[in-house]
Amino acid sequence: KVLVKINEREIKYQTVIRELVKRYIMKRQQKDQTEGVTEDDLNEIKQDVSAFR
Repeated sequence: KVLVKINEREIKYQTVIRELVKRYIMKRQQKDQTEGVTEDDLNEIKQDVSAFR
């Protein structure tokens, strides 16, 4: 019985996290479509490239 509750909580947690990620991605895509590329975006890319080195 305890394992069933733990499993139910885990499933609910995963569902909530998945929906939050979807919402974040959709908002980010909407923002990117309206703004285009900003200086912050370029700086973030530069940092990522530097991190790969």
